[in-house]
Amino acid sequence: MRLPLGEPIPSHSCEEDPSRCGDFAIDADLERIWEQEWERNLLEAAIERVKQRFDPRQFQLFDLLVLQQWPTNKVRSVLNVGRTYMYVARHRISKAVKNELIRIKKEAF
Repeated sequence: MRLPLGEPIPSHSCEEDPSRCGDFAIDADLERIWEQEWERNLLEAAIERVKQRFDPRQFQLFDLLVLQQWPTNKVRSVLNVGRTYMYVARHRISKAVKNELIRIKKEAF
């Protein structure tokens, strides 16, 4: 089919014409959802393993700063810790989680 010059090329999304989507779009959505869940589960497993290796107070700092995304000033005042201690704990645990995630992925494949 040839379009006259200047005419936009028609695009069909699933919302416009569901009959054009078929199983391919559903399979792609399921694959994307599955991948997101897989990555989330791997991250949770890595965090749980790392949690066992660190002092509970340090892990609490990491949890509040990184996982719960509290502002640094709030964490410092609630836990009564210095800025350096807070940043060092966050850095060490973040690095440990990244390394553990790599280790878990290698084990899985």
